[in-house]
Amino acid sequence: MASKLAESEATHLTAQLLVQPEVHASSRSRILVVENDASIRATICTTLECLGDEVLPAASSLEAMEALEWNAIDLVLTDIVISHGNGIALMEMIHARQPNLPVVIVSAVRETGVIIVAMRRGACDYLLKPFEREQLVSAAQRALERRQALQESLNYRQGLEQAGLARNEML
Repeated sequence: MASKLAESEATHLTAQLLVQPEVHASSRSRILVVENDASIRATICTTLECLGDEVLPAASSLEAMEALEWNAIDLVLTDIVISHGNGIALMEMIHARQPNLPVVIVSAVRETGVIIVAMRRGACDYLLKPFEREQLVSAAQRALERRQALQESLNYRQGLEQAGLARNEML
């Protein structure tokens, strides 16, 4: 009886450990900024770096896909008009590989139809250029908070599943 109780407590402790959110080696977020205009890309990168985020710049969808292959990215900000493709197609390629990676579209394209398409295809926000610094910061923070909440939910669900499997094995 005592050994069953100890096993049950160990299973519960293991489940609690499994639901802790994943954290980078550093607590900084890693953000990929995809923008073909060098001055706008630099402005966005500088703004996010000042907040303590690690920012990876990319001028094209090819550079973005390479950065995604070699780096753990927490958020992607992309323009619609980029070299070697467009931001919506890039977002779809990203979500095919990493469905939970948030993508914020930052664009001067103001057509309602384009905005609706971007949101329906998975953009977590659409920021119109020109934008205020606070708008950029707010959009990035909302997307990162959403990602963290989703990751915590997934971790919790996995922990519950593993605890249930361990409990079933005990029975």
